[in-house]
Amino acid sequence: MERNKAILITTADNGYYGDKEYGGSGRNTTNTLRTKIIPYASVVDISPERNFKHVDKDDLLNYDYVIVPELYQWEDRATNMNFMPDKVILGLTVYDNTGVMLNHIEIKGESTKVTMANNDPIELVEEGLDIYIRQLFEL
Repeated sequence: MERNKAILITTADNGYYGDKEYGGSGRNTTNTLRTKIIPYASVVDISPERNFKHVDKDDLLNYDYVIVPELYQWEDRATNMNFMPDKVILGLTVYDNTGVMLNHIEIKGESTKVTMANNDPIELVEEGLDIYIRQLFEL
């Protein structure tokens, strides 16, 4: 991806584990992604749409790239209480503004089983996300 281009990020759906929905996890993931991309882009906006095909075609004319985040797994456990690790799998798909897929990755993270903090699972993939974003803009 070229630097200093306009990027649109779709809003990730909330993460689930079984029947349990983790409210706000999709919005938090999308905002984290936006924050990490800002240094590389001229514009980074968030679309309320969940995937590329629902983004208005006229809106796409304002952007060079569209990034679609997806939470494939999201387990926010009280690890300090039950010794169950937090787990997250974040998928990212990058498109150009015509719909051509340029890149896709899945970033996985898992906490240790014993911790005294109950952090947000998105923190488990932040390092991998940083590496991936740097690589995207160095290609």
